Amino acid sequence: MTKFSLPKYLIIKKSDEFNEIFTHGEMVRSKYFTAFLQKDSNLKVGFTAQKGLKNKVIRNKLKRRTRELWRLHFRDFCISGRIVLIAKKNAEHVRFGFLEEDFIKLMKRLTN
Repeated sequence: MTKFSLPKYLIIKKSDEFNEIFTHGEMVRSKYFTAFLQKDSNLKVGFTAQKGLKNKVIRNKLKRRTRELWRLHFRDFCISGRIVLIAKKNAEHVRFGFLEEDFIKLMKRLTN
């Protein structure tokens, strides 16, 4: 059985990196996600939830779902650069299948 875990070295954790990507990156939106892409030679990704979610449980749930979508599909797309994926508030009560469809559409737009 092969383990398809998300490598830790790919994850952005520092707020300075997030802020740099927000200011210098290209923004792409979908129904349930917003992505910022800054062109770079190596791949790194950060996960967050939209501002205004007061409940930590919901915020963390959305980040976990976004991380899982990335883990399942990042090998399917040829992306190089630093990406920040933001889960929107309206993704809270949506089934995982709908989030997955929207995520795949977003990733296709990022690769073009």
